[in-house]
Amino acid sequence: KLYKQNISYFDTITTIENFSFRVNNKFANNTIDFLYVDGEHTNEALTLDLTLYEPKVKVGGYIAGHDYSDPWPDVVNIVNERYGEENITVFSDSSWLVKKTS
Repeated sequence: KLYKQNISYFDTITTIENFSFRVNNKFANNTIDFLYVDGEHTNEALTLDLTLYEPKVKVGGYIAGHDYSDPWPDVVNIVNERYGEENITVFSDSSWLVKKTS
């Protein structure tokens, strides 16, 4: 309920209730400005999400996610390996953010 209330102020947000790997074909490459990943936190699942959706994000856009913290070492390791720890901004709620540069 709170989610729907919060997004009601924006006409550019699309909510799709499904598994991410089943709907990635709904998005063309280089069309997403901001991607937030908060799915399954296993190495395999996060790697799949990022592999499928990174090409969808525009250069200059942002890729972000949740649970960049000690209880989720797979998240920390994968994000560090893909983007370089020096390029990652981490927030107090354990969200992480990187800018897509190429």
